[in-house]
Amino acid sequence: MPPFTYSSRREGAWAARPIGAGETIDQAPVVVVPAVQGRILAQTNLGPYLEEWPSGRGAIAMPLGSMGIYRRGPDANAHLVKRGAEMAIDVVATRDIDDGEEIVVSERPPTTSLRASPLWSNRAIADTWRWGLKLRKRAGAVRYRR
Repeated sequence: MPPFTYSSRREGAWAARPIGAGETIDQAPVVVVPAVQGRILAQTNLGPYLEEWPSGRGAIAMPLGSMGIYRRGPDANAHLVKRGAEMAIDVVATRDIDDGEEIVVSERPPTTSLRASPLWSNRAIADTWRWGLKLRKRAGAVRYRR
């Protein structure tokens, strides 16, 4: 049984029992995407859930599971620990959390890799589409009817 409870009516998770400092509260796998796809995803409703990933070259990770229910804020009592080799992310208590207290994850620092940039992403989408079209034409997968 997880050491937290949550409500379907609002965002947030609350401790279901006392949690000690340094204890892992939750674990979740992640889906890692290249930086180009991450910038596109950052402009959707998934943007607030994305995390920079330590695998290098600006990779972006989308945590799965219950990671989306934790509220972020300056009054944090937990933080995220990224495990690059295992492709997973953990929520770890930074201090003792009492039974019934809300679990708040520390806010991530501002980052440029997730910043929305419509001009950049529109250009990247157009370039990627043109490049894919050229490859499909070359492979004979695209035929025009006349």
